[in-house]
Amino acid sequence: MAGRAVSCRLGLAALAASACSVGDLPTRPPIKPDLPASCAIGSGACVCPAGYYRHDGNVCDVDTPWPMFKGNHMRTGRSRLVGPNQPAAAPTWRKPIGASSLSSPVIGADGTIYVGGSDHKLHAFNLDGTEKWPALATADEISESPAIGADGTVYFGSWDTNFYAMDSATGKARWTLGVGETMQSSPAIGADGTIYFGSDNNGLLAIEPDRTLLWTFTAGGGVRSAPAIGADGTIYEGTAGGEFLAVNPGRAPSLRWSIHIGGSAVESSPAVAPDGTEYVGAADGYLHANGPDGTEKWRFPAGALGQGAATSSPALGADGTVYFGSPDGNLYALDPSGGRVKWQFVTGGFETGISPTVDSNGVIYVGSTDRNLYAIAPADGSKKWSFDVGGPVRSAPAIGSDGTIYVVSGDGNLYAIGPAGAGGGI
Repeated sequence: MAGRAVSCRLGLAALAASACSVGDLPTRPPIKPDLPASCAIGSGACVCPAGYYRHDGNVCDVDTPWPMFKGNHMRTGRSRLVGPNQPAAAPTWRKPIGASSLSSPVIGADGTIYVGGSDHKLHAFNLDGTEKWPALATADEISESPAIGADGTVYFGSWDTNFYAMDSATGKARWTLGVGETMQSSPAIGADGTIYFGSDNNGLLAIEPDRTLLWTFTAGGGVRSAPAIGADGTIYEGTAGGEFLAVNPGRAPSLRWSIHIGGSAVESSPAVAPDGTEYVGAADGYLHANGPDGTEKWRFPAGALGQGAATSSPALGADGTVYFGSPDGNLYALDPSGGRVKWQFVTGGFETGISPTVDSNGVIYVGSTDRNLYAIAPADGSKKWSFDVGGPVRSAPAIGSDGTIYVVSGDGNLYAIGPAGAGGGI
């Protein structure tokens, strides 16, 4: 064991062809974020490190068009870019990634689109739809979204029980980490480069880009949703045992608060507002708004009678409006102060993994199990357009720098839908 532990301390180059398990990795206290003093909560203008950009006050996130599930580590689902005002008549391209794939796409700094597939592969597509390199094969499905580090490294988990770091230039694995159980949690990357993700047996894990294990935090029943990181560094997570957790990320992680709601797994991924309010769905049939101290602000029933598990993940508009897909088939726009319904938009239904994306003009893009991707006006919830993608949508769309929107369909394809008049089409 001692020899294997030493091997796990080697740098990325030496780890390219190696693998080790969580039990083999050395542990040490987490590093503090290497951020200027101006980035402290409540201070003046923040200058983020190279490879990061600033948003929501003094929050630093990886600087790509869409680096992780829901766009940033607060999981707000809000993009800095503008999506199609009207879509082209046909997709710019579509590429197979496996039937009924559930992974949501992410976008690198150079525009490369990365997405996991039910075909057991991590795919990378150039802007024209050609493969950047042969897809990286794993031994099982990749159902969750990857995350991109500031240096371009792509991190993701597979149902083969391994967590991967992939070199985006070559498509080769830099290292793998054996977790020992299925991972259904998309990683989040903090401003200091720390990678947080959940597993079904180890709870919440924090590792450094060189694979050094910082800590594990045991959670009842494991963790299946994607962790979110608040502006103050607090990590928010839902567990398979029916709990909402807020974890302090200090030298030794500690529980800030927990809320037990019972029922089955929390599969909705939280969205965290700049004030620390967490918005998250649960198996009890409600969207919950929890204050930064763990007190419930309000809850909203997912359907007229509060029936059905609330498994889709919410998004937050620039004005704080909460957008949430309910199992009753409605996308709701909720006032953040009390959960009042501003408007609702009827679709064919929402399932686990579906999350709205909000562009810089406030337009909401969301897929549905009725096979459509919708664009919805933020003022009144009216439909701007819809686009049939050939199968149910169970993931979140991502917007590229040229306004193209990327979405995974249940027909087994990743679709690129460009703005009208942009040319191309199939």
